[in-house]
Amino acid sequence: MNDTLAPVSSRLLAFIEGRRKWLAIAMLASLYAALMTDFYGTLTRALLVTHYGLFLLWQPFLSADRKLDVPTAVLLFIAGAALLVSLSGWVIMIWLALLIAIIGGRVFMVRMRRQRFFYLLALLFLFILLLTWVVPKLIIGQGDVAENIRILPRFGLPVLLLVLAFLKIEHDDIETSRVIDFFYSLLLFQLVILLVLGSIAMMRYTGDQYFLALFIWMLVTVFALLTLAVLWSPPAGYGGIRAYLSRYLMSVGVPSELWLRQLAEIAEREESSAKFLDKAVTEVGKLPGAEGGTWQAADGSGEFGR
Repeated sequence: MNDTLAPVSSRLLAFIEGRRKWLAIAMLASLYAALMTDFYGTLTRALLVTHYGLFLLWQPFLSADRKLDVPTAVLLFIAGAALLVSLSGWVIMIWLALLIAIIGGRVFMVRMRRQRFFYLLALLFLFILLLTWVVPKLIIGQGDVAENIRILPRFGLPVLLLVLAFLKIEHDDIETSRVIDFFYSLLLFQLVILLVLGSIAMMRYTGDQYFLALFIWMLVTVFALLTLAVLWSPPAGYGGIRAYLSRYLMSVGVPSELWLRQLAEIAEREESSAKFLDKAVTEVGKLPGAEGGTWQAADGSGEFGR
């Protein structure tokens, strides 16, 4: 029986891997349809079930031929149950932030231009859906979104889906298609949450006008990111935050870094330079690979180890 099912599962796996583009488009389209209908109706739940199933087929973490262990299956069940049972605007917002983070993590790992452009358009789709529809309608509760803004999610997003459908992309292998940059995904997730919460907080100063608050907060975020980028890697002068952070991370936990900490503690305890020097070289003898040695200074001389 297993030998009979093996070729079928292999063909099914090849079919899924060869159509990841269409899985992604169908996943986005089902989510869009669920949010544009009566959000608390039965049709929305059916469309969200479809969306979550398509996500499980498309997701880049687990291979389609892998057997799920119990903790992974429970985690997937809890995520799906939270999405379907609660039907909360905050849950939808967090789910969209996770999708943005996952797709954003793929963007930084893809080298083929058209495939990267495909993921960038998918990111644009999710950002527009989140900021112009989910937040004002499902979280803030502004039932009537302005007509000039409503055009963007209602008519702009279907056009964007058509562009994704007609866009020809290169096919990558299975291993490459399941690689994401976790660090950038985490940063992107935090940025989305900060953008949403900051916009809602800014409404206090804009007379509850969400889109004005969003515009102002986006300007603040852009300015903060540009400032951080300049400090991270200055065009000239000192090495910037990146150099100091890299130097610190590369030295954390190494014997020399621990020895420097011990030197600082000895310097605080000892007032005599001779005693400080004696204890400092004694600590040198405790470093890995150091068997012994001698030292000589103006205050005296000595030896340590063998």
